[in-house]
Amino acid sequence: GSSMACSALVGMVPFFVPSEETCFEDMSLMGEELRRYDALQELAQACCTDFVSACTPFTLNPCKNEELYDPAALVVMADSSFSCADLAMRQQNFDASEDTCWGDWSSEFDMSYMELTGKMAAFCCSDGVSKCSPFTMNPCAHHEEYNAAASVDMDGTEMSCGALAMKQQPFDPSYDSCVYDSVYLEEIDGWVSNLKFTASLAPSCCADEVSACAEFSMNPCKNAGAYDASGLLPDNMTCAEVVSGFESFDVSEESCSDWMSFMGDYYQRLAVVGRLAPACCTDKVSACSDFTFNPCHDPDAFIPGGLTSDNKTCAEVASMFEGFEPSETICHEEIYDGYGAWHSRMKIAGLLALEGCCSDGISACQMYTLNPCADPDAFTPNGTVIFEDLDNSMSCSAWVGAQKAIDGSETSCRDEWVQVGDDWWIKTAQFVLMTAHFCCSDRVSICDMHIFNPCNNPSAFDPTREYPLDGDMHPCFMDAADIPHFNASADS
Repeated sequence: GSSMACSALVGMVPFFVPSEETCFEDMSLMGEELRRYDALQELAQACCTDFVSACTPFTLNPCKNEELYDPAALVVMADSSFSCADLAMRQQNFDASEDTCWGDWSSEFDMSYMELTGKMAAFCCSDGVSKCSPFTMNPCAHHEEYNAAASVDMDGTEMSCGALAMKQQPFDPSYDSCVYDSVYLEEIDGWVSNLKFTASLAPSCCADEVSACAEFSMNPCKNAGAYDASGLLPDNMTCAEVVSGFESFDVSEESCSDWMSFMGDYYQRLAVVGRLAPACCTDKVSACSDFTFNPCHDPDAFIPGGLTSDNKTCAEVASMFEGFEPSETICHEEIYDGYGAWHSRMKIAGLLALEGCCSDGISACQMYTLNPCADPDAFTPNGTVIFEDLDNSMSCSAWVGAQKAIDGSETSCRDEWVQVGDDWWIKTAQFVLMTAHFCCSDRVSICDMHIFNPCNNPSAFDPTREYPLDGDMHPCFMDAADIPHFNASADS
């Protein structure tokens, strides 16, 4: 607690020649063991007008351009503030190289020299560039396009490209180094491949937006030259931003059927490239187009460029699904539509054929689809079913699209059931009787010979009407179809 003259204090320090080694040696001062640099720094605070000790030149300068170092600047680390000089005096200076920056460890700060200089440079170097920056990864395919000072949004945190590049050593881009080598990112608390890491940096850090691993990224187009990296997807992201994060693949039926993570969900690869192709391929043809769904009975009748009612091309919709060989089992099997719902192949093929994707209008599963009419030629696929329990009207083709074909026997009509909607089951006879009213030009169903018609003139029967019974209204088609057919007579 007592004061001493600087001359007395200096006299207590044995003479030495300041150097990188001697400044960081231990010494005794007034009964306390400390590093010579710490002792001189305390003396400098009291005895030097510029507060710079004889050992300061041998402490860490974190900047690539040493003249841009500001020792008085404040560094925020672990929710505390320190002057750059305070931090620098705890670490010897070093000659920056790939080996020292990545291989040497600061025991004082428990981090590599690369990480330490990177953290300090952001505060202590006026250009933000650390002395280890030349030995960090360059995320750009063309190195001259790299801008280390550019800013990247990492999960809500703004970071410079240079600071992020310090998380990974330089590497020679190859399929293995891009796809299999990875980097740990504290910001997301996880590991990501070099492919995804460089892809996330390139849009902000590379003037041409081409990442170092771009040549090993997925090309969604059948014709590689048709790929347009600048194409805009519906969420306003460029194709390069999305595609460059996925590794390339050898196109085959097997690889196109593989499942992959995309936009927070899992899809078959053919569905992913199918969604990308309209925006990212100038000819709109996906890499997996040879192995995708053809909705038409005659494959040559498929019209890839046809537009569906939601303004998507037939090719775009079809490419969401695997190709198949039509059979009764396969056509009735349900598949994922990529948007959270499951539908039978029969229904999907029927809808696409109806919407103009097949030049002859005949779907690949049509022979396995229910025809509600006694005369098959009386079926009107473009007719409209209007039923109060439906939220919207529906085309006849779509209405019967999920239902299996029947042979019109009494067993198939009266003993089999069909599902309508999510949880409503009715007898096949009830379904076809009501459907025939809307979808058969002569209004005669395939089950008419097995069900009751209450009218003297059979064609006068309107199954969509209701009648009162026991205080409730009953639909005619439900009750009439539930009564077996009989020939009217006085006895019957």
